[in-house]
Amino acid sequence: MKAKYHSGLLCSNEVTIRLDRNELERMINEELHRSALSVGVMVISELFEYEIAQICGERRKRSTKRGGYRYGTQSGYIVLGGQKVRIEKPRIRTLDGRREVQLALYNQLQQTSVIDKSVMRRLVRGVSCRNYRSVVETITGSVGLSRSSVSRSFIRATEARVAEFYNRRFTGMRMAAIFIDGVHFKGQMVVAAIGVTSEGRKIVLSVRQGATENARVCIDLLEELRQRGLSTEQNTLFILDGSKALHAAVEQVWGRHALIQRCQVHKMRNVRAYLGEELWSEVQSQMRTAYAEKDAARARKRLLTTAKWLDRVAPAAARSLREGLDQTLTVASLRLPDTLVRSFLTTNPVESPFQRIRSLTGRITRWTGEMRVRWCITGLMEAEQRFNRISGAKHIDKLTIALDRLGMASSRACA
Repeated sequence: MKAKYHSGLLCSNEVTIRLDRNELERMINEELHRSALSVGVMVISELFEYEIAQICGERRKRSTKRGGYRYGTQSGYIVLGGQKVRIEKPRIRTLDGRREVQLALYNQLQQTSVIDKSVMRRLVRGVSCRNYRSVVETITGSVGLSRSSVSRSFIRATEARVAEFYNRRFTGMRMAAIFIDGVHFKGQMVVAAIGVTSEGRKIVLSVRQGATENARVCIDLLEELRQRGLSTEQNTLFILDGSKALHAAVEQVWGRHALIQRCQVHKMRNVRAYLGEELWSEVQSQMRTAYAEKDAARARKRLLTTAKWLDRVAPAAARSLREGLDQTLTVASLRLPDTLVRSFLTTNPVESPFQRIRSLTGRITRWTGEMRVRWCITGLMEAEQRFNRISGAKHIDKLTIALDRLGMASSRACA
């Protein structure tokens, strides 16, 4: 629901609610506070990485002077604006692996006096006027890091990182594939899109919240991507969860330039919904065998054989299996290397980060406004820093070549 504020009125295409000035200011201040909290966590994560680099050296660069090595992460918390905020605490071990190196910054940020409410107010002011440098300098100053100890280049880089949080654009980028999935999160549907660049890197594109995974939400998400620079004139592989609304939205915005792969895991879930346990184990085995086929024609034949058998014992399951069957084999028909094919068969790249977001927000009981979206964006942006390139990324050019070949064939057919 899109809303606009006019002289103390909250207006939308569905409802009009009269608000007094105090209530309106309270709502705006709450939203700014949530934004500042998200930005604060992001900057602090960058500061953790800065401290780790001083001990372990830069990532993927060997150093003879390092004093330890990275050892994953664990759940932790910091105190920000007078409240505990859960984060992923980075871990370091000594080179001999015998003991863990404590992060001085993490220990400091567990004290309530470091980033107090007065500092938080300055963060809110910085976010409200989009003065990201002020936000970064406020946090670094509050934890005792002077300009002499933190380089100007680091502050500039972090400032850019915060600005990117709100203003990320994709002009000139080629997305070979886009994963889109609707995920149930805290009583609402959140539709998220993650793209795969022509180098095989995964990047968070957009997040939208809606009561359901309806066509309007999906179309708005895709239109937003176009406005932010993604070309709808290049053939793109879309991996979708099977939603008819999402399917229709992709076809409306991308048109003939969209190649759709239905998530095989969602398809199996849909079929299972029509079967009892005594039948499901057999059908599951048959579907897995079919999806493991390297040749799309053979896989299709196996699935249709299973559907014919289901016609006799579970007709509803047979109809579910046949619905969109060919689109579950789209990637297999492109004749790509096996490692690359496996990367584009499911929407797991979207669902996996949400598992972590759910654990981080497990204790939050009151959700207001766009709070869900704020947490989802923050969590996905944090997860993005640890995204690996997709499996088979060295063959990603074969996908773009196959997509472009389909585009040329389509153009000749239209001519």
